Amino acid sequence: MAFINMNQAYYMVAVRIEDQEEPLFFYNKHSEEIERADEICDKLHMDIKDFIPSDYDYIPLCFIKEHIILRKYIESTNDKKIQSAFNNVEDKQLFAEFHRFFHSSPQYSFLLNDYSKFCYNFCKNLLINWCQENGLQYKNG
Repeated sequence: MAFINMNQAYYMVAVRIEDQEEPLFFYNKHSEEIERADEICDKLHMDIKDFIPSDYDYIPLCFIKEHIILRKYIESTNDKKIQSAFNNVEDKQLFAEFHRFFHSSPQYSFLLNDYSKFCYNFCKNLLINWCQENGLQYKNG
C-alpha cells in the first residue's frame, strides 16, 4: 500500500475558489495517486457532472475553503484589533483583505508566517482525519 504524502497533498486541500462546492482532487485506489477531477474526466471521456467517484474506485480528497481557515486563524490570535478588522469583511474579499492588512501593518506583518504554519497544520490535520476515515496510510515528507 502506498502512503499519502502530506507535504504534497497539503497544497490540494485549501481551496481559494469560494463557489467551489465539489472536490477538485481524488485519490485513485488503483494507482494510489491523487488526480485532478478534470484530468480524470478527460481520461474517462466524460463530463465532470456525470463522474461518480465510487464507480471508478476514486475517493474525493477532503478540501476546505481558505476563508474558513483564515477566520479560524484570526479567531486564534485572540487580538481584538485583528479580529475587529475582519468582522465585516465578506468571505470572497477575506483573502485579499487579510494580506493587505498584514502587509500594511508592520507591527503585525510577522503574523503572515504564523498564518502559514497555522494553515499547514490545519490542513495536515484535516488530511490525517481523511486518511484515517478512508483507511489510508500517510507520511510526512
